[in-house]
Amino acid sequence: MILFWGLIFPTLVAGLGWGDWKGGFFFAGVARLVFVHHSTFCINSLAHYLGEATFDNKHSPRDNIITALCTVGEGYHNFHHEFPMDFRNAVKWYQYDPTKWFIWFMYKLGLAYNLKTFPENEIKKGRLVMQLRAAHEEAHKLKLSTPVSELPILSWDDFVLEAKTKPLIVVHGFIHDVSKFMDEHPGGRNYIAAYVGKDASVAFQGGVYEHSNAAHNLLSMMRVGVLSGGMEIASRKQGPAPSVTPSLPLDTGNMTASESDEPLTPKNDWTQAPSKRVRSDAATYIPPGEAYEVVEHRNLDENVKMKGTAYGKIM
Repeated sequence: MILFWGLIFPTLVAGLGWGDWKGGFFFAGVARLVFVHHSTFCINSLAHYLGEATFDNKHSPRDNIITALCTVGEGYHNFHHEFPMDFRNAVKWYQYDPTKWFIWFMYKLGLAYNLKTFPENEIKKGRLVMQLRAAHEEAHKLKLSTPVSELPILSWDDFVLEAKTKPLIVVHGFIHDVSKFMDEHPGGRNYIAAYVGKDASVAFQGGVYEHSNAAHNLLSMMRVGVLSGGMEIASRKQGPAPSVTPSLPLDTGNMTASESDEPLTPKNDWTQAPSKRVRSDAATYIPPGEAYEVVEHRNLDENVKMKGTAYGKIM
């Protein structure tokens, strides 16, 4: 039966049909069998070598359109090994898998039933895991900013002093050296120059222009230090509060007899106008920021000494 249908029958068809006995034997018989056998064997050879591990890389099966064409739809082998109970060999409807299309068509005609498919949610999980793994491997190839733990910590006064010799700005609690970028800034050099020695967080985050993620990534590559506390202490900007005598009517009835010989002053301590009053503890409060949290959760002495850095100096 194998010899008859594999070799003799194709030879008879070509020979009796149009007189090509050799063509029937070599092409319709031998060459066809060689191609079919090799394409079948490709499932356990080429399908384990060529392509991508779409759902799992613990084993060797791969998904590839070229293998699918060679094996008549068996080329999405990674899916088959990961989800063997699924009647499909390729999960997407458009992926080349004639067997899948044939079974589905028979199902629509009522000639096939109880088609098994793996839960779609779990299929998506497998794909996502491999995508995250690929992204993680790609991340290791990228040049990232200096780790925060390796950056020196500067006080605000030391930052201002350092900024007199090099163009340094503060954004989100980090000190950045923008010397190589000032002339490349799309908005012009003057925009950056105006914030040298200052905190540019508000301007960078939308006060002047809300920068893109790419700008944030580029800026992180310019980090040279961490600002102690994350920002300038508010009381330093406030300055001494002016003493303002309120224009309130004095109520002598509130004065004690022993106070009658002293200049009359109200009992409430109105040393500032209502709009100017600042509590002393609020004036020195530092809102927790990115750098503030980093500093608070590390041993500052060890951090400062890393790589021979000195507190208050950018090496």
